[in-house]
Amino acid sequence: MLTERDERDIELDVIHDETSDDPELTETTLEVQEQGLTFRQSILELKRKPIDFCCTFIWSFFIGLLIFIIVAYPICIVIFYDDGSWVYTKAGLGNLQLAREQQIDCPTSLFAPRQYGLDQVWYYFQQISGIDPFASGVKHHVGIRSQFKYNPWNCTDWEKQEQYMYSEYQSHYYKEIYDQRWQEYTDKGKFVSKNDHDDLLSDMELRVRNWLYVIVGDDDRTSTIDAKQHQPTQIECYNLDFTPAPDQSGTEKLEQDVHQCDYEFSRKAKVEDVPYYPTFETCRDVLALWPNSLPNLPEYLYDNIVERKTHSENIWFEELREGTDFDTGIKWRLTMTMEYATFSQALEGRVPPEKGSVEISLRTWSPDGGTSPWNPKLRQIVNHWYHELYFLFGKDFETFFGCA
Repeated sequence: MLTERDERDIELDVIHDETSDDPELTETTLEVQEQGLTFRQSILELKRKPIDFCCTFIWSFFIGLLIFIIVAYPICIVIFYDDGSWVYTKAGLGNLQLAREQQIDCPTSLFAPRQYGLDQVWYYFQQISGIDPFASGVKHHVGIRSQFKYNPWNCTDWEKQEQYMYSEYQSHYYKEIYDQRWQEYTDKGKFVSKNDHDDLLSDMELRVRNWLYVIVGDDDRTSTIDAKQHQPTQIECYNLDFTPAPDQSGTEKLEQDVHQCDYEFSRKAKVEDVPYYPTFETCRDVLALWPNSLPNLPEYLYDNIVERKTHSENIWFEELREGTDFDTGIKWRLTMTMEYATFSQALEGRVPPEKGSVEISLRTWSPDGGTSPWNPKLRQIVNHWYHELYFLFGKDFETFFGCA
């Protein structure tokens, strides 16, 4: 088969034979024919351009898809990631419950007035999940509470910090960070100040909550205390021990906390048999409620002072509904919390809450009340609830795409 170049050479040979007797004519004719062939080649190239365009478009599409996977997929993984190890978790360690809390930060404008926002959330939760949050068997609690926090970092043997190794339940990376921070603290003395809380990773936190006024439900004029500590992995949470003292009633959870842009694991324990407005003075007070929470603290440091993390007392409105879906067996709890500047504002609910304080919390437990391994199919159902609520009530998409 002849190529374009062969056909061109044949045409030029024919032209040369026909005009060989007249050199000037031959030269002129050849020049004209050359221009004609160039024009024909241009036409052929134009015909090939759609094909080239399609090829370029296809390659550009695949390159764009690859860039999207590299950039956007990790963001989606961070937001909606399911840790497969949870499926194989062996639960049933004493009274420890496996739970998962998925949180959504909401715009404050939606809750001014507050009842409008609350009605919207409950309506769409019912539409999405098929669960009636107003059914008679659903627990309902509404009230106003105060909250302040303690930071028991002084309950550490800082003089012998090299022996106080969190590497028992933390990675070497975190141990290196602790070592670095310890070098910075040597100039400050034995005790860590309350301002050092945010400079350290994964510290223990004590949250005191006092119910000031209960609108629906019980627990009026009562208090609870939560001990909580974050860890980068689930297995490291297992190595913590926040078992309440024998004279205390409460719950203990190993929980995955899912936020809009990240997630973490935590060990939590709540005690309820405490006086109204309880306080912590020393590490001995912490051990009285959670005897195994400070395993590396020597007895001669039991009287170290416990720093209060928040000096102001925050005022929060909270509405909670909790039940079990009879179709799937999923135990769920949906809570809406928001902070107000004053008690009267929290009671009336007409002014916008404090900026950045409104949160929807969707908590679910593994089967059998948190004592059995996770069921991946049920996890997918709950993820659907969370995703739909997130896109309805989450802050604008700048938060979503700004996660990276």
